[in-house]
Amino acid sequence: MAKKSDSVWGCSECGATTSKWVGQCVECKNWNTVVELKIAKVLPTSNIGKNAGFSGYAGSDNVKPLKMSEINQLQFSRASTGSSEFDRVLGGGVTLGSVVLLSGDPGSGKTSLLTSVAHELALAGKVLYVTGEESSSQFKQRSEERFGHDWGGEREDSFRLSTSTEVELLLAEIEQLSSNFVFIDSIQTLFSQSISGQPGGIAQVSYCAKTINAFAKKRGITIFMIAHVNKSSELAGPKLIEHVADTILHIEVADSGNVRTARASKNRFGDTDEIGLFVMQERGMTSISNPSKFFLVSDVQSPGSAITMVQNGNRNLALEIQCLTSEAEGEFATRNALGISMSRLKMIIAVCRKHTGARINHDVYINLVGGLKIPETDTSTDLATAAALLSSLNDIIIPTTSCFIGEVSLNGSVRPVSNGVPRVREALKIGFKNIYISKANYHANMLKDMPDGASITQIATISDLKDALI
Repeated sequence: MAKKSDSVWGCSECGATTSKWVGQCVECKNWNTVVELKIAKVLPTSNIGKNAGFSGYAGSDNVKPLKMSEINQLQFSRASTGSSEFDRVLGGGVTLGSVVLLSGDPGSGKTSLLTSVAHELALAGKVLYVTGEESSSQFKQRSEERFGHDWGGEREDSFRLSTSTEVELLLAEIEQLSSNFVFIDSIQTLFSQSISGQPGGIAQVSYCAKTINAFAKKRGITIFMIAHVNKSSELAGPKLIEHVADTILHIEVADSGNVRTARASKNRFGDTDEIGLFVMQERGMTSISNPSKFFLVSDVQSPGSAITMVQNGNRNLALEIQCLTSEAEGEFATRNALGISMSRLKMIIAVCRKHTGARINHDVYINLVGGLKIPETDTSTDLATAAALLSSLNDIIIPTTSCFIGEVSLNGSVRPVSNGVPRVREALKIGFKNIYISKANYHANMLKDMPDGASITQIATISDLKDALI
């Protein structure tokens, strides 16, 4: 009988395991990422309960099951991170005693954001920042010269910077300093002498993440951890770190390069529909407190511009769609779209040609101002795209006080979009006077608290849109 192997093989990218080595991971399809992992030996019956303090991801002080009435209920409080948008996506500030995992592509601003958060929280408690990817002098120079951080005064005694990447030494430092907030940059740089494998490997990341989580949960310490991503911009490493974290945030970089979006894929203490908007500036990541004003920066009125109200997470954002049409010089007209779906642009052009009689033998360029990108499944920008197209073709200026919300269908009708009432009320709230929506979207609640001089125009077909504009 063959001897049972005491090891398995795991992918260093996605954490998938297999009983033997394979050249390509069966889950993420990456090549040469499968490495050998040693299986931990099962403890004898006589040792059961001796390591109960590390049972589960959060650890436990109790071996026996408890009644609900025997459990002390804690009221979790929050602390502001100093960033209004970061507080928003966390659910109203960071929950004390929680573990926050932050991921993003290189250069997305993870370290910049957490450095500023650490600078702010140093006024609320004792902070330990663990930098495993840059030296202490580099951290100080970047923080003080680029971000303008002052670590003197009250922060002199409350902030400590560490370059320890061995998890046992790190836990001893946290214990000695009685830290309230710990920042780990990044979890892939930590290692333990008791676990085989290189730092960043599946076994090391799993053990370090679980050990830190259990240590912090038993002491009420708030943890911020940065995690790397793979080639697909997905969280790299074993799935265990996703289960360990209370909140998982991912920073996305907009096409413009300086706009950042933070989204929560998991939040035990808040809503995953919240998003945070930031702009990367010389002084680091800055919250965009008024997104609509930020994305509507141009006061110049010109043909080919229309404004729409999109829903990003549970936020309604006013965005400008610009269209430029010019006579085609070649045999085939050019179609180009930035920020919206190319397939929807082609469909809207075909619908306008069919149902409005417009001759569109032009090169058509569409741009969503601000560098954001609308998902393929979001059709609420169709009406604004059609309005911008007709405006450019007919050299008509659409007032900047107008807003267009609706989906255009193949038969020329304008269909309703989800959450029409909140979109319209947000548009009226920020100062739009003329709202164009699908007739099927109209609801009496849209008229509630309507400002003087404002109006809502119901559009049933694309021909109605043309008649309203021309």
